[in-house]
Amino acid sequence: MLKFSIFAFAVLVGVNAAAVQQESKVPAGFHGYWEPDLKLCGTFKGDGRLVISADQLHFYESIGPVKAVLVESSQDAIVVAQLRGEGETWLAHRHFRLSEDTNTLTDVLEHGNVIRHRCPANSPH
Repeated sequence: MLKFSIFAFAVLVGVNAAAVQQESKVPAGFHGYWEPDLKLCGTFKGDGRLVISADQLHFYESIGPVKAVLVESSQDAIVVAQLRGEGETWLAHRHFRLSEDTNTLTDVLEHGNVIRHRCPANSPH
């Protein structure tokens, strides 16, 4: 049932379902610590922080396990995660797009995109 629902979801968000592969893990190219401004890496001062691993999304005020991933290409994926934060739990979808050099991650949103930069691997997060 989840697989059918995910593909139906792909159609609803405007992704070509025929060109999409469903995965259970976030592809390695998306993994890492991301900030809107590289100067914020490791400072814990920004509220745009995002850490992506194979099976989890961790935003500034929410965290949760990945439930499904739709991969359109090595640089374009939709991640469905069950996030929790501030006493609430919700199912969220995020459309992530990597730049050609994989150092910039665009969070494609309905009302304006959020662009984050890959922080150095040794940055505390």
